[in-house]
Amino acid sequence: DVQAKIEELSIRPRDELFKGLFNCTKKCPFCGVFCDSETPVHSQHSCKQHRSQGLSSCHSIWSKRLVTDVCTALVAGNGSFQNNDTNGEWKPYKDYQTVNDYYKSWTIQREISAQAASYWKKVFYTFNEQFAEKYKAKPAEIDEAWNIDWDVVREDLNKTYNTNIQSW
Repeated sequence: DVQAKIEELSIRPRDELFKGLFNCTKKCPFCGVFCDSETPVHSQHSCKQHRSQGLSSCHSIWSKRLVTDVCTALVAGNGSFQNNDTNGEWKPYKDYQTVNDYYKSWTIQREISAQAASYWKKVFYTFNEQFAEKYKAKPAEIDEAWNIDWDVVREDLNKTYNTNIQSW
């Protein structure tokens, strides 16, 4: 029985395949983007393109709207956050690495003027209502400028990831 043999293995083939395809499986504690380190074993996680936190259900506790802020700008600013990891206590974003070892393992570049990449802007703009419904929040207030042409998005992805996407 093949299934029984697979279950006897000391490793899980599905997990190993996933790791091989996607490298690191750790996600940013704020926006949920996967670490994009290509080094199989590493202790510090990072990613090239953080996304708006609203795409991972983050919303204002006052307005209940999904937020469009990006991690890189938040950790450079003076804002605070609270979640289950902080036991409901408010913590300054700039001190995120003091929350616990998982947060400490993330290096989020501090860039006060950072915005979401064109891809994430387009996704959020296009599916704002669906994200709000899924997360039981109000839709984010998104500027019309986030309605970026898909060809521009493709070009930006090609530059960022040194690839050559020809068409959708």
